[in-house]
Amino acid sequence: MKKMISLLLVFVLLFALCGCSKKASAAAPISAPAAQEAPAPAAEPAPAAPAAAQEPAGAAEPTPAPAPPADFKPDFTFSAVDREGNEYDESVFAGHAITIINAWTPWSEPSVSGMAALEKLWENYRDRGLMVFGVYGMSTTAEEIKAAKAQTGASYPFIGFAPAFMEYQSGSFPNTILVDSKGHVVTHAPDPDVLADLVNNSDRDWAEFLAERVYVAPLSYEEWEAVILPYLTK
Repeated sequence: MKKMISLLLVFVLLFALCGCSKKASAAAPISAPAAQEAPAPAAEPAPAAPAAAQEPAGAAEPTPAPAPPADFKPDFTFSAVDREGNEYDESVFAGHAITIINAWTPWSEPSVSGMAALEKLWENYRDRGLMVFGVYGMSTTAEEIKAAKAQTGASYPFIGFAPAFMEYQSGSFPNTILVDSKGHVVTHAPDPDVLADLVNNSDRDWAEFLAERVYVAPLSYEEWEAVILPYLTK
């Protein structure tokens, strides 16, 4: 009997010890893993300063033509555009010692072939104050202009006919006038045959006016050179 009571006490004691052990385990704080510090966010790069605007490379703007002097009073005013879209008016006279205005038409062979002499004149004297215009009528086509240039090598400006030129039209081609730097149409000794022809087709006053100002024949290079040299700068 005593032995059984002793065994029972041993079991009770063991049971009590097990209970205490479980409570101790439960009470022990569970050490949490050390919190890892999140890396600081990388600083955003500062926006780059805008690059300085670069001017597009290209040809320099043309130097504007000087304004005509206050006493510039040309014999006529006009406005015309060349084949490249450049605009011209009477102020062009003030910027050149002498200007040749040559009216031509594709159906007049002399008026076309005569451009070759004007082109040579233009090449040799443009740097000394010469200006040359080739004037074509409204009915002249782009193909006809291109063909005339190809035939003669003409590279001076070609402009459309302006109403102001009508006063100096003889009715035949070529029809050429010269204008000096003051805007005055230069006179020359009239050809008697030309004057006679004009008188037969118009009143005498107008015929005499034209005969002294208008060249109605294609001059050679040497003839044109003799006409313009007195006006050119040295």
